[in-house]
Amino acid sequence: MRTLCESGTESENVPLSTASCTKNDKITQTNTPPAELSVQVTRPEIIIDDIASSDEEVLFYTGLPCYQAFKALFDTLIAAGADRMNVDDEIMMQEKSYRKLRLIDEFFMVMMRLRLGLLLNDLQYRFKISTGRVSRIFNSWISLMATCLKSIVFLPPLQTLQQKVPDCFKNFSDTRIVLDCTEIFIETPSALENKSLTYSSYKSHNTFKSLVGVSMTGAVVFLSNLWGGSASDVHITRNCGLLELLEEGDAVMVDKGFIHIQSDLKKKGVEI
Repeated sequence: MRTLCESGTESENVPLSTASCTKNDKITQTNTPPAELSVQVTRPEIIIDDIASSDEEVLFYTGLPCYQAFKALFDTLIAAGADRMNVDDEIMMQEKSYRKLRLIDEFFMVMMRLRLGLLLNDLQYRFKISTGRVSRIFNSWISLMATCLKSIVFLPPLQTLQQKVPDCFKNFSDTRIVLDCTEIFIETPSALENKSLTYSSYKSHNTFKSLVGVSMTGAVVFLSNLWGGSASDVHITRNCGLLELLEEGDAVMVDKGFIHIQSDLKKKGVEI
């Protein structure tokens, strides 16, 4: 990532304020159907070109260290089929207010929402599109990203992790994974059963819950499926598939809420 960020590549500025749309260059130009070639783009309040030269701003808006990293991830998703996603329907195509963002700015908008937690109404204003379209774009990109990037979250062997042990783990160098659960607030379900399954007594709110594992270096190496907030940390750990990945000689670092999985780990020769 560092080499990529220091390569010196600069972004290509594409004027959008009054530029007519063309059919080619689907990635950096607005991809407009032939019947709509005369439609001009309403320039969003912010596009990726506005911040591409500032690593600090790219990090703030997207969580990525520089434009080159942003573009590399974008290109990976394009290769995976992002340019073939169809987030439009016939009704939207017929709307007088219909406008299409460049694909790279769709991705920018998605990353802004992930990084900053912006609401749909906020993004509607910033990108000059309807909230319905913001939602469709976000859901389409998230589905693609989940499929395309899933393989980068994996649990390396302990021997691999021990090749670079941070100073703070010198006395715990057999730690293969550090575990904890995280919860995401959701709207209260209308169905009574779902309301009960997702209610978290710890958060006093309805939530989804996931077990997250990180390595000694802080890399995310395990993510469980989402569970209802009523599920305990121990129940999720026992039933999410993590135990099957651990091997004899591994050590797991957890807080006291996970103490009841100690017997499960000992059966596999894993320390806690």
